[in-house]
Amino acid sequence: MVDGLDWSYAALHLPEASIIEETVRDFHKLIGRQADKLRAAYDSRDWEAYRIQVHGMKSSAATIGIVPLAGMARVLEQAAAAGDAGTITAMHEIFMVQWMSYKDRLTGVCGITSDAEAAAEDERQEADPSVYRAMLELLRTHMDELDVDAADGVMSQIRGYRAPEGTGELVEELGVMVADLDSDGAAGLIDRIIERMDK
Repeated sequence: MVDGLDWSYAALHLPEASIIEETVRDFHKLIGRQADKLRAAYDSRDWEAYRIQVHGMKSSAATIGIVPLAGMARVLEQAAAAGDAGTITAMHEIFMVQWMSYKDRLTGVCGITSDAEAAAEDERQEADPSVYRAMLELLRTHMDELDVDAADGVMSQIRGYRAPEGTGELVEELGVMVADLDSDGAAGLIDRIIERMDK
């Protein structure tokens, strides 16, 4: 039971339980990144970018059945479309707090673990550096080509190994970039991971 999440509503969009679980996990991974994008648009007072971003957040929340959050996003989307800075200013931080709260609320649901639990349970084998580097470069190629299925497959392989020392957070962030189809962001992170591996 997750406060604010209506599983029956989610089932209207996603008829199979396995697809719901996968979509909830993807939503959880992208919570921070989506919030950062909205915050950047808000800070720059770029209401068109704000409208586009909050529209995506509305759709993501609605798809997995977080109806109250989707409703707040809809109000903000309409305000941004109208250039209503007053409504946006009044609601933005409230929405952000609610949005970020699902980072904790969804922990324990659909196999989602907390960062601390994930670190404690990491018994994966560490990959040979040359193999790990090859997987990263293959991922870069698939992301450049926007080959989503292939990129997801390679990212799953990468996650099957323990991240090289000092790169754990970067690898997790890379997974978010792949899920968000951000090829430029993924390329930058791949460079940083390889750089740390070389130290």
